Amino acid sequence: MARNLQTIARDLKAASNLIVNFTFPKISPSEESDFDFLRSATICVDGSLVNIYYTKSDYNSHFFETVQIIGEYSPFIPFLVVLKVGKVFLGDGVLTLTEFYQKNRKVYCWNLITNKDGEKFESILLQGQKCNFEGHEYTYISQ
Repeated sequence: MARNLQTIARDLKAASNLIVNFTFPKISPSEESDFDFLRSATICVDGSLVNIYYTKSDYNSHFFETVQIIGEYSPFIPFLVVLKVGKVFLGDGVLTLTEFYQKNRKVYCWNLITNKDGEKFESILLQGQKCNFEGHEYTYISQ
């Protein structure tokens, strides 16, 4: 049975909430990788086969959520697909986007910071360029 993007987001977020104490900075990145199978999925989104990796980290005073999107066969993904995945996982507003390359593929990385009550906020440490794409505002942080 094929799962849709909303179902995958719900399932990955539920799994990440259960294992939030087994993510960096609570444990080392090498230990964290033991749980990757609970945080990842592959799905076709609007014709693009993408690998999605979602994690939620507890920094005591706030949570840091990240969704990484990587093309399965393509080095780049249409930005509409990247945006759609980010919005389904993290919602609207106060998102940051960072892009980098890994194994000749672009990794699109959306981030969201929330306090312990779930309120979104923008970190003063994450300085970047304010962007707007089709009415969706976000902060782009270049590497």
